[in-house]
Amino acid sequence: MFTPQQLEDMLKRVGNALPREIDAYLIGGCAMGFRGLKNETKDVDIVLLSRSDLDTLGATLTSLKFSQDTDLEEFYLSAVMVFTQKDSRIDLFVRDVCKSLIFTDRMVKRAQLYKKLGKMNIGSVPLKIL
Repeated sequence: MFTPQQLEDMLKRVGNALPREIDAYLIGGCAMGFRGLKNETKDVDIVLLSRSDLDTLGATLTSLKFSQDTDLEEFYLSAVMVFTQKDSRIDLFVRDVCKSLIFTDRMVKRAQLYKKLGKMNIGSVPLKIL
């Protein structure tokens, strides 16, 4: 389990290693932790808007010695990539999250910049539209 500060530190390390800027939208427990609604979470769920951003983030995670999990459970049918490192897990999605949430253009327009961590712009979506 990770506190919001531990997750922010991990995301900052990833953001600092990125070769270019990307927009990343946090959902799930990590987003709730950053809003002060949850003390701990087990993973980071990141929604990206393009395959290009996915490839960039995936390559960066690999360079930071994260391992890509290719044996995904049925729950992760729409996860494009899942990375692990020790107790850390990062689930990456391109708009479609586990066949239960489609990250629409309207959601992107209503999102606000939560933080800029290195070259990663962390977006925050108002809870009322999720």
